[in-house]
Amino acid sequence: MQDTPAIKITYDATVRTRKELVVKMSANETSVEALYDGRLEYKFNCTIPIPNYLIAIAVGDLEYRSLGRNVGVITEPANMDKAFNELENL
Repeated sequence: MQDTPAIKITYDATVRTRKELVVKMSANETSVEALYDGRLEYKFNCTIPIPNYLIAIAVGDLEYRSLGRNVGVITEPANMDKAFNELENL
C-alpha cells in the first residue's frame, strides 16, 4: 500500500542528545530531562492524527521565538532576527 493523506497516525517520540543541542518535532514537547551521563532526553506527543510525511524532527543549535498564541519561529540564533521580522505578520 502506498502512503496517502488518508492514512493518519498519532505518535510519541523520545530523543536523547548532547546537552548543547536542542530538539524540536512536529509534536508537543512533554518533557526535557537531564540524564545521568550529561545528555538530555526530550519527549514528544502528537495526539492529532497526521499523515506520516508530516512527522518532522530538527536537532541542533536552535532557538524558539513566539509570534503569537499558535505560531512561532525555530531557527539558529544567528538567523532569528531576520526570520522573525520576515514572519511577524502571521
